[in-house]
Amino acid sequence: MSGRATSQRSLSERVAGAIFWNTVAFPVKAAIKFMAGLVVLWTLTRAEYGLFQAAIGSLVAVIWTYTGLGISASILKFVPEVMERQGRVGVGRFLRQLFTLRLALLLSVVALLNVFSDSVINLLHLGPLGLWLLRAGSAIVLIRAVTDTCYRVLTAYFRQKTTNTLDIISALVQPLLIVVLVPGANGGWGFGFGVQGAIAALLIGSTIDLLLALYSVRRALNQLPHLKTQSWPLQRLWQRFAASAFMNYIMDLSINITSPDFVALVLLWYARPEALADLEASWNQVMILLTYLVMPLSGIYVPMFSEIFAKREDAKLKPAYATLTRALLLATVPAGIGFITLAPQVFELLHLADKYPYAVTSAQVLTLFMFAESIVVVPHVILMVYERYRIVLASRLLAVCSAPLIAWVVIGASPVAAALIIGCLRFGSRAVLTPYACRHFGLRFPWRFALRLLLPSLVFAVVLMLLEPWLPVRSALPVWRNVSDLCALVVIGLSIFLIGFKTMGGLDDADRKRLATMRIPFRSLVLRHL
Repeated sequence: MSGRATSQRSLSERVAGAIFWNTVAFPVKAAIKFMAGLVVLWTLTRAEYGLFQAAIGSLVAVIWTYTGLGISASILKFVPEVMERQGRVGVGRFLRQLFTLRLALLLSVVALLNVFSDSVINLLHLGPLGLWLLRAGSAIVLIRAVTDTCYRVLTAYFRQKTTNTLDIISALVQPLLIVVLVPGANGGWGFGFGVQGAIAALLIGSTIDLLLALYSVRRALNQLPHLKTQSWPLQRLWQRFAASAFMNYIMDLSINITSPDFVALVLLWYARPEALADLEASWNQVMILLTYLVMPLSGIYVPMFSEIFAKREDAKLKPAYATLTRALLLATVPAGIGFITLAPQVFELLHLADKYPYAVTSAQVLTLFMFAESIVVVPHVILMVYERYRIVLASRLLAVCSAPLIAWVVIGASPVAAALIIGCLRFGSRAVLTPYACRHFGLRFPWRFALRLLLPSLVFAVVLMLLEPWLPVRSALPVWRNVSDLCALVVIGLSIFLIGFKTMGGLDDADRKRLATMRIPFRSLVLRHL
C-alpha cells in the first residue's frame, strides 16, 4: 500500500473517530446543561438573571475575546505543523510561548479592571454585588483562558474522546453545584444562595475543568513521538501564525459584537437588565439546540482541512466540503424549522413564556439566522486554512464596523429587534464568503439537496401550526398533557419530513457510501429511513 493511501486512511479514520465520540457524548452533555440552565432561569428574577448573564457571562466573554489576540483559534492549525517539524519538544516550547503571551495580556487587563473597580461597577450598574461579580468574573476569565487553550491543543490531534470526557465532567459538576446552591430561598431543595450560588458554582466548576485539562494536555504531549531531527527553523511559521492569529482575532471580535455579550454591556450601561434577560433566555435555548445538533462535527473542520492543505491533497477538498455541508443541512434545516414552529409551545412547557415575554419571538428570529450561519461556515473555514485572509478580513470587518449600529438599535428597541440585527449581521458576514470560495476552489453548494430538505420541512411546519389548537400546550394544563401533546406534534412533524424527504429522493448514493464508512451512532437507522 502506498504512503498516500496510508495517509488518506489515517485522516479518514481519525475524522470518523472524532465524529463518533462527539456524537456519543452529546446527549448526556445536552441534557445536564439544559436542566441546569432551567434551574437558573426559574430561580432568579428577571433582573437577577440579566445581571448574572451580563456580569459573569458577557463581561468574561468580552475580556477573553479582546485580550485573546486570536491565539487559541490558531493553535488548531499550527500545532500539527510544529509537530511535523520539531516533534514533542518543539510543540511544548511553542505552547509555552503562546501561554505566556496570552496570560500576560489577560492579567494586565484584569488587574486594571480590579484597580478601577469602583468606576467599572458604577458604569455598568452592577449594584451591591458589583465587587463580588467583578472579582469572580476576573478569576473565571483567567481560568477559562488556560482551559480553552488546552482544549484547542487536544482538538488539534482529534482527541475528541478526551475532550468529550472533560466536557461531560464539566457538564456534571457545574450544573449539579448550581442545582444545590442556587434554589431554596423560598423553600424547597438547595441552599438558596441565588446569584452568589450560581457564581460560586461556576468558580468551582471552572477550577476543576482547568486541573483536568492541564493533566490531559500534559499526558497527550508525553504521548507524542520524539523526532531525531528537531532543528527546522520556525521563523516563517511564526509569521504565518501571526497572520492567522490576526484574522482569528478579527473574527472573534466580530462574533462578540454580534452576540448578546456586546449587547449586554450596552444594556447594562443603560440599566436594562430585564431586556437582556429575555434575549439571553432565548439565545441560550437556541444555542443549546444548535450546538448539539452540529456537535458530531465539532472540532472537525479545521484539523481536517488543515491536513488536506498541509499535504497538498486538494482532490479531497471538494468531497470534504460537499459531505460536511450536506451533513450540516441535514442536521439544521428540519430541526430549525421545527423549533421555529414549536417555540411557543416549548417555552410554555418550560414555564418561561410568561416570565420572559420577548423570549419566544427572539428565539424564533435567532434560530432562523443562527442555523443558517452554521450551514455557510464551511467556506469560511476553508478560506482561513488556505490563508485567503483578505476576503475573510473584509467580511469580518463588516460585522466589527456594525458595533455602532447594533448599539443604536439596542438602546431604544425590544429584545426582538436586538435579535434581528444580531442574526442578520452574523449570517451576512459569513454568507458573503460562499460565492467567492465556490468560485475560487471549484466548490458547489448542494442546492438540490437543500431543497429536498426545505420543502418537506415547510410542509410539516404548516401542518403543525394547523394542529396546534387541537394539541395545545398551556401552563394551566397538567404537565403530562403538555408533554404528550408536544411529543405528538414532534412525531407528526418528523413523520411528514421523513416521508417527504424520501419521496424527493432522500440521501444521494455518494452520501450513503460515505455515511456507511463513518463510525456514528444510529448509522443503520439513518441509512434505512433517509
